[in-house]
Amino acid sequence: MTRHTGEKPYSCTTCNKSFAVKESLKRHLKIHTGEKPFACSECNQCFAIKEALNLHMRRHTGEKPFTCTECNQCFSRKQALSAHMMRHTGERPYMCTECKHCFARKQGLELHMKRHSGEKPFICTECSQCFATKESLNRHMKLHTGEKPFTCPECNRRFAFKLALKRHMRRHTGEKPHTCTECNKSFGVKQELKRHIRQHTGEKPYKCTMCDQSFNIKDSLNRHMNRHTGVKPHTCSECNKSFAVKESLNRHMKLHSGEKPYSCTECNNCFAVKQALKRHMRQHTGEKPYKLQ
Repeated sequence: MTRHTGEKPYSCTTCNKSFAVKESLKRHLKIHTGEKPFACSECNQCFAIKEALNLHMRRHTGEKPFTCTECNQCFSRKQALSAHMMRHTGERPYMCTECKHCFARKQGLELHMKRHSGEKPFICTECSQCFATKESLNRHMKLHTGEKPFTCPECNRRFAFKLALKRHMRRHTGEKPHTCTECNKSFGVKQELKRHIRQHTGEKPYKCTMCDQSFNIKDSLNRHMNRHTGVKPHTCSECNKSFAVKESLNRHMKLHSGEKPYSCTECNNCFAVKQALKRHMRQHTGEKPYKLQ
């Protein structure tokens, strides 16, 4: 009857949280005691409640009993299916009170709110860099350990992250699942599509704090800032000449290597950089783009 009345007669003596059912209180108390009596027979990971162990075991068995009725994708947890279904319905019930951005999952909103609060409770023990989420810290730690557990079956290139391998595989398969609704151009990576969309909208969200110039991608802003600061982080290993932009270093290195990959189709003259080939081609076409005033 306590479910109907809303009564919660069982209270935790440590944090005063109340429960309608005594069994729920017992499970809750294990959070305070640290007791984890349910151990996985495969990897020895322990859990406070049996239901958590059952969910964990599906990682080993591969069992995914919850199926999406729209696309037949399967999930090991009912909550994961519920979150997935919102992709089909477009439902995003969790709204940020700061910027009105909406999220399909409560966890997504909680992570997003840390951007506004600036909270970064997870600290790297190697370099003291701070992160908003434990997952971000775990990903970062692979930079220190050099761990790359994900291998491409086509070219044996290794990656630290599964998502990086997935994006890399599209180079082999040619898959480009992200399509622009304006011009139907497709991209292998969602971030590339986002950058491309800004060409249509004219959006330039990355603003220079020194001169108010704006850019549609962050890399362009970083390169631009080097002009203000005078920083030239890209150094030639042959002659120690430094450059503000990596592309400039790449072009410069061809002077040392003698590489000239750009060939003229008219006279077979070769050039180290594409811009030099373009200038040369005007000799054949007669093009004179610069007119005297």
